[in-house]
Amino acid sequence: MKQVDYSFLEYTYNSEQLPTNVIQQRLKQLGFTKRTRNTQGNVAIYTQNLCILMLKTGLVQDAGLSGIGFICDRDVINNINAQLDPDDTGMYIIDNYAGLRTLLMPEQDFSELRKSLQHIEKTTTSDEGGLTYVSGIIYNNTNARMRDFYQEIGFKFTRTGDRYFTFMSPNNRFTILMDTQNDDGKIPTLICDTNDVFITTANYVSSGVVLKKFDIPK
Repeated sequence: MKQVDYSFLEYTYNSEQLPTNVIQQRLKQLGFTKRTRNTQGNVAIYTQNLCILMLKTGLVQDAGLSGIGFICDRDVINNINAQLDPDDTGMYIIDNYAGLRTLLMPEQDFSELRKSLQHIEKTTTSDEGGLTYVSGIIYNNTNARMRDFYQEIGFKFTRTGDRYFTFMSPNNRFTILMDTQNDDGKIPTLICDTNDVFITTANYVSSGVVLKKFDIPK
């Protein structure tokens, strides 16, 4: 069976609508550090512990998550006929049949990238709090062919609930919750793990991050 291991998320924004310095400031508030960028300057990698985010500029209407990145061996890339990404990410790409980019990085290339990552911008981060890793997403899409695609690359269909179809990655560290009540193709929610949710929340409040408001019944 073809299998992949989850590695990172891709976020695309239009720099003419949302200035790059605004994006960079918001990521800094969330605790991310810029590590490297490509020669054209339109793709940059940001990290926070085991969270890896590939930030990319493009002609998009709305900024948002545009792809999921996986590590795999070259046999997987050849077997599913993935093509070299024309957007100069240096990876291979195949569509998930529902518009979300699937980025594939050969394991050997990922090892080289990890060795070459260097700080472009030095930031001081606290040892306490912060995000540890991204453990899943909520995906507003239930396209039948798309569900087959994820199973073909090794995801396990683990649960059918009242609202969500649950798919688990082969390495059991990334979950896709497919929202059966919304089919706009967007990813409205990231699921992130932290070692201390209280310290992390306090750090976000002190750094100016706007938190979501919840109506709590009396």
